[in-house]
Amino acid sequence: MLWNIKYLSEVEPAIKVEYLARTRLLYTVQHEEFFGTVTEMVRHGVTSFLVRDLDEMIKAMKLVDSLDRRECRRDVERRFSSKVMAQRYEELYRKLAGT
Repeated sequence: MLWNIKYLSEVEPAIKVEYLARTRLLYTVQHEEFFGTVTEMVRHGVTSFLVRDLDEMIKAMKLVDSLDRRECRRDVERRFSSKVMAQRYEELYRKLAGT
């Protein structure tokens, strides 16, 4: 397996979308997340891999092509589409308002 890895740092949103549409992403978090945004999105072995150390990361990178990109997209749409998120916010607002 040949990997073409390029570190981009901060990029414009349009460029980010272009790259993300055709790439495999390695996102490393080296500290505790305050809101858990990354770990909430991970479905280990289905949409991505959650690892604890460098050895697990190396093993996961060898399996990354086994992930079904269509299932990743379906999962995001099921859980994070604008319609789903709007419904969740509405439910939260109703709960907070006591209605």
